[in-house]
Amino acid sequence: MNIKDFKTENNEEKVKQTYEKYKNYSQDELLQELMRSVNAQKRNGTFDKERLLSTLSLVMPSLNSEQRRKLEELLSHL
Repeated sequence: MNIKDFKTENNEEKVKQTYEKYKNYSQDELLQELMRSVNAQKRNGTFDKERLLSTLSLVMPSLNSEQRRKLEELLSHL
């Protein structure tokens, strides 16, 4: 997942594609994929924490309290 994908003119299509790609992932797999993406962006110098937080704020309302807590814990280590 590339956070930059959500900042395009064709946002709706990118969201659909991303959903299709990750819809069968478990919660743990999604978190691992997020961390892989963040680490790769940090390595190549493209990581933008504010952009990540902005994008994740879109999904936070759909998470239950335990999922939000887990994601917030991960984010605190970035």
